[in-house]
Amino acid sequence: MDSGKSSKSSSYSRANDDAPAKSPVVKQEPLEVLEQLCEWVFHLVARRLRRLSKNRRTLNVQDLLHSLLQIYFEDVLQEESSSSSRMGFLLKREQIVVVVKKARATLGAKEIGEQLLEDVVRYQAHHHCKSLVCFVHDPEGRIANPRGLEADLAKEEPMFVRVYVRPR
Repeated sequence: MDSGKSSKSSSYSRANDDAPAKSPVVKQEPLEVLEQLCEWVFHLVARRLRRLSKNRRTLNVQDLLHSLLQIYFEDVLQEESSSSSRMGFLLKREQIVVVVKKARATLGAKEIGEQLLEDVVRYQAHHHCKSLVCFVHDPEGRIANPRGLEADLAKEEPMFVRVYVRPR
């Protein structure tokens, strides 16, 4: 995979062409960094970018999260998927997959919950995934019970799973 080309055995590709050779990171546990990104960093940056943008729809949740991940992690592999609702990033060294969803009129709590359950099953079988972090961006508050969705999907075994529905 060092060539930057995806192989048949992997559904990920490097998208770090603009990333520095070494990310300027503060030494933290990878899951702590991901929790901070989901808890407050993403929303803070997204809100500021929306203010700068004339068209609020130009904010791409997946691109923004990908850029933020590259600040903290050196090897971020972007999932190649035919479905835009199935975006994922593999932090290969850390053996963590991060999936991202954005709540909208056509993708509510039920659909997101179903997709995340499918993601859990999918990534339990992935040989490079020991932990799954699911980030659901819900800036309009479409998900009525976000803490319930998080609690329903969180688990420790056989794979660590955390869901963050933000902002609160």
